[in-house]
Amino acid sequence: MLIDNPDAPFIQELRITGRYHLQYGAVSASQGSWNGSELRRARLGLRVRFLDDFVVRATFKRNGETTSFDSQNLEDAWISWRRSEKFGVKAGQQTILWSQEWSQSSNTMLTVERSLLINQLAPPRSVGVYVSGERENWAWGVGGFDGTATNASFDDDGFRLLANFGVDFDTGLGILEDTWWRVDYLYNGGSATTSGGYRHAISTSVMGKRGRFDVTSHVLYSSGQGGNGNTFGVIVQPSMSIIKDRLDFVARYQYAHGSNDSLMLQSRYEQEIGGLGDAMGESYHAGYVGLNYYLYGHKLKLITGVEYSDMNDKAGDGGDFSGWTFFGGLRFFF
Repeated sequence: MLIDNPDAPFIQELRITGRYHLQYGAVSASQGSWNGSELRRARLGLRVRFLDDFVVRATFKRNGETTSFDSQNLEDAWISWRRSEKFGVKAGQQTILWSQEWSQSSNTMLTVERSLLINQLAPPRSVGVYVSGERENWAWGVGGFDGTATNASFDDDGFRLLANFGVDFDTGLGILEDTWWRVDYLYNGGSATTSGGYRHAISTSVMGKRGRFDVTSHVLYSSGQGGNGNTFGVIVQPSMSIIKDRLDFVARYQYAHGSNDSLMLQSRYEQEIGGLGDAMGESYHAGYVGLNYYLYGHKLKLITGVEYSDMNDKAGDGGDFSGWTFFGGLRFFF
């Protein structure tokens, strides 16, 4: 933090931001084996809050061996205005906040990698405008996006519309506390190539907690285009604090179905197995368990996990998969 003065007349906050994520993966499957390590993420940026209600942020990502401060490596570049929680606007290149899992920062994720269908359907960072607000126990957001900072075409090829809604509610069953229900809708206006192969994507999720126990569940659906099939999926992720603020246990089950073999194996690390063919399939099951050890909260933690996954390839052209993936990683951010 270079500046932190809420009473300053112009700049109230100026900070350098960054993250450094190291990761190891090993796969042992019926189709073969693989192992390796990588620098999963490296980011460096600047965040400025000024005139009380405005925030500007720019973040650059590592490309090859260096983090270059140019438009080709620009990840986020936006300005936001928010007078209160009731209304705010963000404009520029930003994450499209579709689904609870995709909206969560990689810094605070409890699993090493996101689930298969979230990775497949989540939109890329894009240039656009997002308007959001809150009122009592509910929140909303709408946005329009097209292109990137290096290629903001603003035409019909790749245009996306987002709408989301969330409400804090009490189930009345006494099972969970602080329950939150969220619905996200994404429209892809581009071709099958630019839209990831689908036209509409819907996510609904429920999050709740009770004592040391938390759970998040998703139901996902997308409509395919250009020969791509529709997809459907369910994700359930419970977690529990074993040692408060120090050690967490996390589990996840995911099921996905894609007509016309429209599911794709995880790029990390299932697709690393050689000779898989097109790595596409019709149905996917996966179960994950892991332990996360916090050295300094989420800012510095060790994250581990093991996942068994099974993909059924109806067409029989190289998407069948059955095996274990072992994960390990170090997460650091500031």
